[in-house]
Amino acid sequence: MIKLSYYPKSSSLVLCLLVIVLTAPACKTIKKITNRDTEEFSASVLRQQLIGHQVKADWLEGKAKIGFEGLGQKVGATASIKLRKDSLLWMNVKKLGFEVARVQVTKDSVYMINRLSNQYLVKDLDYLEKQYNLPADFNTLQALILGNPIFFVKRNMQAENTAEAHHLFAEENGKSNHFWMMPEKFSLTKMSFEDNMANRSLALLLQEYTETPDNQNFSYLRNIDLNSRETGQVNIEIAFSKVVLNEPTAFRFEIPKRYTRVD
Repeated sequence: MIKLSYYPKSSSLVLCLLVIVLTAPACKTIKKITNRDTEEFSASVLRQQLIGHQVKADWLEGKAKIGFEGLGQKVGATASIKLRKDSLLWMNVKKLGFEVARVQVTKDSVYMINRLSNQYLVKDLDYLEKQYNLPADFNTLQALILGNPIFFVKRNMQAENTAEAHHLFAEENGKSNHFWMMPEKFSLTKMSFEDNMANRSLALLLQEYTETPDNQNFSYLRNIDLNSRETGQVNIEIAFSKVVLNEPTAFRFEIPKRYTRVD
């Protein structure tokens, strides 16, 4: 057995699963925001609230059902997902109870084992972005797994406050970043990113927030829409059934010697 301490890379399905992950907005009755409230929630205040309410976890272990439609495929699978903050992302994908792929990602590399073809793949992490024209650095993948905001555009942020949501957004050089938050709890319900020059977009909806044992809100039901010249329209639905935060977990990634490496 070849033992690796870093990531694998996947087929089209698993690749897009990595560039993902999370969400759809929660529906609930909320009070109307007054003019005075609206004046108080400037862009800087909303940004502080958005960051302050993000999920904080050094470790994550979860199980989820995943529906994938795009790249000429429409499939469903179950996955075990593990994360060690700023270090390692691991995924085990199964169909009908049998493992079909195992993926591991580090700060600079991605590895994948394909159980169906007895093959494995090793690539630099930027391969995801080059191949699929989608944001694919480790911090972005980590934020997507946790359901946290990703600031692709950071300068000149603006705010809009309504009874339905707080809206924080920024636009610069053909790129835009939008965030929608619950009026009372400031939990992120929707996030979108568009890059007109590169012809790519990414949108995430988060819903079914549930409080974790350490009093954090985690989105268990998510929908991801992504689009680029390379992928076309892709939709991913993720329904977490179990999530454990901040408990250390083991990562196992071994490539059998009989497997063939592919590019």
